[in-house]
Formats: sequence, C-alpha cells, structure tokens
Amino acid sequence: MRIDRRNFVLGSILVLILAVGGGAMAVRTLCDPVSIESRAKAKVLEKWGKELTVGSLEVKPFPRPVLTATDVAVEGMGRAERVTATLQLFPLLFGRVRPAQVVAEGATLDDPKGKGEWRVDRASFDSALDWRGVTVEATVSRNGQSAHMTGRFADLSNIGHRGERTRGKIEAEWGETRASADGEFRLDGQRGHAFKAMLRTGSLDDVFAFVGVDRERTAPLEVTADVRDDGEHIRLEDLHLRLGAMHASGAGTIDTSGDKPFIEAMLSADRLDWKQALQDMGHAQKVKEPSEFIFRDKPLAWKTLTHLRGLRGKVEAEARSAKLGNGIELQEPRARFTFDDDRLELNIWQARLLGGTGHGSMRFDGTAKSIRFVGVGEDVLLQRWFHERGRDHHFTGGPMQVRMTLDMHGDTWRDLASSVTGPVAIRMGRGVYDRQTAGDWEALMAAFSKKNSTGEIDFECAAANLRFDNGVARGDNIVGARSTMSRLLTSGVIDMREEHVDLRGKLRTRPNAGVGLATIADDLQIEGPLRKMSMRLEPGTKPKILAKALAAVATLGVSVAATSAGEASRGDTDPCGIVPARKPDQTAMTSSR
Repeated sequence: MRIDRRNFVLGSILVLILAVGGGAMAVRTLCDPVSIESRAKAKVLEKWGKELTVGSLEVKPFPRPVLTATDVAVEGMGRAERVTATLQLFPLLFGRVRPAQVVAEGATLDDPKGKGEWRVDRASFDSALDWRGVTVEATVSRNGQSAHMTGRFADLSNIGHRGERTRGKIEAEWGETRASADGEFRLDGQRGHAFKAMLRTGSLDDVFAFVGVDRERTAPLEVTADVRDDGEHIRLEDLHLRLGAMHASGAGTIDTSGDKPFIEAMLSADRLDWKQALQDMGHAQKVKEPSEFIFRDKPLAWKTLTHLRGLRGKVEAEARSAKLGNGIELQEPRARFTFDDDRLELNIWQARLLGGTGHGSMRFDGTAKSIRFVGVGEDVLLQRWFHERGRDHHFTGGPMQVRMTLDMHGDTWRDLASSVTGPVAIRMGRGVYDRQTAGDWEALMAAFSKKNSTGEIDFECAAANLRFDNGVARGDNIVGARSTMSRLLTSGVIDMREEHVDLRGKLRTRPNAGVGLATIADDLQIEGPLRKMSMRLEPGTKPKILAKALAAVATLGVSVAATSAGEASRGDTDPCGIVPARKPDQTAMTSSR
C-alpha cells in the first residue's frame, strides 16, 4: 500500500500543531500559580507533616516556564528569601514536572537544638533532560564559618520509585577539611546506600568552629571506610583512621533491627599515646597549679557516657603499644568492651606492662557515677613504675605481685580517692634503694656507725595488705619489709581522703647482726603526705633512747647486749610473711567477663 506523501506531511503538521497546542494548554494549566502553590503545600504536608507558606509566586510560561517565589517558609524547618525554578519543557508536555534548575537564595535553616541557625547563602539544583546528570551545590554558613557542599548524581528520573538507585558523589568542604561519599544511593527515601566515605583534613578547626565546638588546633586527620546499609544493618568495612602519628584500622556493624541500635566493632591501633591523642583532638593541656594533693578536684568525663544512652554494643580493641596518661607503657594491650546505655564494662583487659603482665576488668555506671575495678599485676617492677611515671628515684628491681578489687564513686578524681573501698594486696621481691643517706641510716640503726654502710638498702621483700573503707585503710601489721640488715613491720593508717600516711613499728636488726641504734630505739614512724612521706623515730622517744644509752655506758654495754640477746633468742621474724598477699575478688572478676 502506497502512502501519499502530501497526506503524510499534512498529517505530521497536524500532529505537531495538536502537540504544541496541547502542550501549551498543559503548560498554562500546570503553571497556574494557584495550582502550583496548592500542590506544593499538599506535598510538604504529606512528606513532613509541616505547613508551607509562600509570600508571593510569579510564573512566566514562555519561552521556558520559570517560577519565582519569595518568602518561602516551612514551619519548624526554615525559610528562604527567594526560590527560582526553571522547568523542563518536554516532560511538562506529558504532565510531569521536572525542574531543570532550582536556585534558593538567602535561606535559613532552624537548628532543632537551638544552638544557632544555619544560613544557606545560595543553593542550586541543575539537571540535563529528565533529571539525568544532576548537580546540586550549596554554600552554608554558621557561626561565622562557611561550608561548600556539592552532589553529583547520574540519574534522578526515578526518584521516589521503590528500590531505585543511582550512582553519585557527595562532597563537603570546610576550610582545610574535605569529606565525601562516593557510591550508590537509594532514591525512594529508604535505607540501602553503599558508598566509600572519606574525611581528610590538616586540622578540624573550621569544622569545630562551624558546629560551635571550642577546641584548640587539631592534628591532621584522615578517615576512610566502605559503608553498606541493607536496611537493618549498617556495615563499616576496611576502616582506616590516621590522627597525627597514630594509625588504626578495623570494621564494625550497627544493627538497627532491635529496640536499641547494637554496635559491634573490632579496632586495632599501632601505638596510642593517650595524652598526645587528646592534644591531637584539640584538648589543650592545662598547666597544673602546684598542689599538695595527688588526686585533685578535676571533674571526671561522666558526660562522655551519656552519649551512649539509647545504644548497646561490644567493641574489641588491641594495639601494639599504648601509653597511659600517667606515663605507664602497655605492650600489646587487648580489651573487650560492652555497653548498654551509660553502663560500660571493660569485661577483660590484659597487657604486658612494667616488665610483667596485668589483667582485670572495669565497670562504669554513668548514672550512679561509680567505678568498679578488679586488677592483677604479675612481676611488675617498682623500678619501672617510678621510671615510666617520670619520678626521680634510686630504685632498681622490685618485682611485685599486685591484686586489688576496688569500688569508687564521685564527680572528681578526689571524690574517687576519698570513696575507694576494697582490698589491695602487694608483695614485692628483691629490690635495691641506692641512696647514700639511706644506707648510712640503716648502718647506724644496725651498728651505731656508718663505717659499714653500703650506701644503699638491699630489700629482700616488702608486703602490704590494705583494706580500704571509704578512702581509709587502717589496721595492725598492714605494711612490712625485710632487708639484708633489718626487719620492719608497721601498723597504722593510710588515708586517701587526706592523702596522709601514719605507720609505726619496731625496726629490728637481722639476728646476730650486731648492736645498733635499733636495739635501744622505740617505734619507727613513717608519716606525712602521700606525695612526700618521711621516716623518723617516733616523737617523744628521744629521752628514752638517751636513758638507754646512759645505762649502756654505766653497765659497760651489758644492758644493750642483754637486750640484743633477748631479741635474738626469739628468732628471726619475716614481716613479709606476717603480711600475706590476698587474692582478688574472683567472683567480681568472673561475673564481669
């Protein structure tokens, strides 16, 4: 069948006329200001349950439909001084509204926390035909700082359609800081994104200023991770973090299917220096005012635990080494955390430290502001304790077995010390205190002369068995020590509230070691603040010592020799055995695992 060319051309012209005429009618209908405003209000109400108000709306249908609205506001969300939208003509002919460009100027967004409004100086939306090749840009300012954000998407034509996705990349820039998310994004408003996240900065100063956080300059930071969200689980894989000189890696999952999000993560770091990390995060070290106290009225970071409210989870962490705030170095520390709201448990920790090993558990309760600590140290060196804490000492050796189960509560470090309750047991092996004055003193106590002084005290052992009750440990035979020349067993009080020690006991020489000042002296007193204790003969005993010395002269030393012989007949005493080491509360340790 042959087609008449003339009829074909006329028919084509007729179709074009109908299309253009119908399209023009559609444009006029769809671009009616009253209709547009009514449909926009209904859409906002349906989507967010908020009221939309428009000061004025102007529509120019040709050559391309352009809508200009002023004083546009959404209740509780924000407002814009001016919004201009240019519609794509071709989709409009078929009844679909597709903006080719939207520009919002002079917009402000309400801050739900009331910490300052967000101002959008300019935001734009540009797309090719039928929302393909879309670019979104915005410049946002807050607290005198600005951020530039850009989004590029391959295809938004199916936005709102169930299960539809698009490739895209979102970028944000604050001064030195760059952040991005590059991958696939859901278009139906549901979860299910999968993207590579990145944050890189020379310093977070601009970001902190933007969100209103007062911090000092931070160290360079870089974070990368693969993020996948299947609707119930958000998975972070191939996570890498570099802060200053520290590098950490790991993976994690956030399960949102239950009544509370459950976070599960594994983290591994190379070397963590806690003080340096705080500085790198912008926490400037404050100059400490001179104080007679070790534990100060410095508030504890209980607010940190409040950020965990509404969450549950467990985290396993390890590092090649870690340096605590007090200078103690941990080698290959491992820890397992669990938390539920603001109750955090360090179920078990273990590490090599101070030349030995340590393990234990901790429990924090943010609501009660309480801590339970169970710790065991095996063969940890007293020498290393002094050295790593930067203390001037003349001590070598001193392997210790340490066991403690302590409960504490309060708002400050001083409160914790004042409330500490529970047993502490310490037993130390061979150690040498290398000080000439100490060696001379022990020689005098043993032989009335410095002539045989070795210039040191050679400890064979030392032991302490303390049971604290609200910051105070008191009792008989609670601290003792044995050296190659002498023995000392003391009773008294160790007060953490006042940070004061008052221990007293009789110093005795090793049997058959000779006769010295210890033979005629009464109790020895270890007394003073924890920071600077002193050792002396008990006040009021000097007249007694003088009387015994005169008696020794008068009897040509017979009285002193008799006293020495009497003590020798009683045999040697081992203060370290009289002060036995106690085991920790095993029930507390096993229940917290």
